[in-house]
Amino acid sequence: MKPILLLLTLLAASFTPVLPQQITAKDIDTEPDFIFIQEIGMWRALQSHNLGAFESMLLPDYIEVEKTIQTRDQLMANLNTCTIVSFKLRNHQTRILSSDAAVIAYSGSSEITCGESHLASNYNATTSLAVGTNQYTDIDSQDQKLPNVPGKATGTGVIAFSVDNKFDLAKAVMTVGSGQFNQAVIPLGQSGKLVSLAPIKVAITGSLVLPMLYKLDVTGGDLSYDNPLNHQEEDAGSQLLVVHFSRTALVDTCCISAGQFSLKLPDGTAAAADRVEECCGIGTAGTTKPDQFVTFVFKKADGSYDLMAKEKVNDAQEQADVPFTITNSSGGGSASPGSGSGSGGGASPSPSGH
Repeated sequence: MKPILLLLTLLAASFTPVLPQQITAKDIDTEPDFIFIQEIGMWRALQSHNLGAFESMLLPDYIEVEKTIQTRDQLMANLNTCTIVSFKLRNHQTRILSSDAAVIAYSGSSEITCGESHLASNYNATTSLAVGTNQYTDIDSQDQKLPNVPGKATGTGVIAFSVDNKFDLAKAVMTVGSGQFNQAVIPLGQSGKLVSLAPIKVAITGSLVLPMLYKLDVTGGDLSYDNPLNHQEEDAGSQLLVVHFSRTALVDTCCISAGQFSLKLPDGTAAAADRVEECCGIGTAGTTKPDQFVTFVFKKADGSYDLMAKEKVNDAQEQADVPFTITNSSGGGSASPGSGSGSGGGASPSPSGH
């Protein structure tokens, strides 16, 4: 049966730019998997520029399909002028098709020099298309066009799948992303439920006041599945919350640190702050610094949350909080009137509209 090529036009939106990383071969995930170890061996042969060893791993009728189609001889001729400086393979999956056939899919990144050119690239082979129990993976062909999109920009592209006569577009569901991280799910027909990984706004307003230290005026939050600060995806099931605020010094010298913040979760447990711009000496009393933030990483859950700040001041534990809610299904959250301040605190959050 001759495969059918299915082309899907997409609109690609990038919210955070992904920067090339310096990586080395020692970063390879080499869990026991004989077939994948052979794949690693091919990459190591390329890195050491041992082209004879690399060619010996390819069958005479080897075909490489990328932007162009190359035979083994054509590929070897092109490799004479190129060297892999470093590479990293991760999140691999191996599927045995028969006694003498298997498919390997993985994400990777590499740095390559070709003459005077230096190229850094990231690639992903984890997109799949499912119709019932039938699975289809995207193919890197001349029909597939995946644009590199700068941060906060959009672009159009095409994802290509090779499908068979069992394919039914009305029942097709496309999954994008590695299982180690959060995956987007896009129903192409009437089956399945959309899972969007687009960032959402969370309405959080109120003030956190710690006497003899500072006042934080919370202005809102952003909920996402990747971290714009380090350009990394969060683990599967986890979300990143960035809370924005301005801070005003209440004394001439005061300090702010991640250890002063926590987030009470719907199940009653607390998540420590992941990151905050730490400093001592915000400025003289009354000085306000805008555009500050604190981040938290936690398991995705709808419900009531409580942003808390606490610190010991003059042997007394001061605490303040701003409660709010998160409802992922509706794409946002809201602040709600809270319990006010702790001992000597002064939090008095006000409700916010949507």
